[in-house]
Amino acid sequence: MPGSATLAVMRRRRRAARIAVVLIGALLTAGTATIGGAALASRLLSVDEVDPHPGLPRHLDGIDLPLSRTEFFTTYNIGATGAPSPGGKQFRKLLRSDHREEEFQKLIAEGRAAGKLYGLCGLLVASPRSFEEIAAELSRERERVFLMEGCFASSSTLDVLLHRPGVHVTTSRFFEICESLRPPPV
Repeated sequence: MPGSATLAVMRRRRRAARIAVVLIGALLTAGTATIGGAALASRLLSVDEVDPHPGLPRHLDGIDLPLSRTEFFTTYNIGATGAPSPGGKQFRKLLRSDHREEEFQKLIAEGRAAGKLYGLCGLLVASPRSFEEIAAELSRERERVFLMEGCFASSSTLDVLLHRPGVHVTTSRFFEICESLRPPPV
């Protein structure tokens, strides 16, 4: 009978195989299955010991939830094909709303970490003065958020994403993602 260490490795490999099946299924459903997706799945199957992003979901369930409930703060285009993200499409719809400032304030008040960031991005456009006040408050929170930037998933905390080393410095990942969410100029 195999030892406990061998059993643990076998369990991890089985779990990685199940995750790969879910990931490939999600990619196929979204119409973004590619050779890169297959390569990612094969890398998942070979992962034994090290999880480079502990706590990061290994599937995309929940990426298309309403902005207040989503756990993913995404660039507008995601995946190998650069398809518009569900969050990006919802964000742009809110930007066109007559009550957009109130909607973004509501996202910040009621949303999970990702929803708060979408709300904050909206205030950056709709009400820069409110943005500055609320960004200062949120930059003290250590709530974890999952990011999807193009093909890459990662995680961070609100305080790290909203950290601005100097006055009016807008080069953090938060601002880069916000910039991608804005519609292109007409």
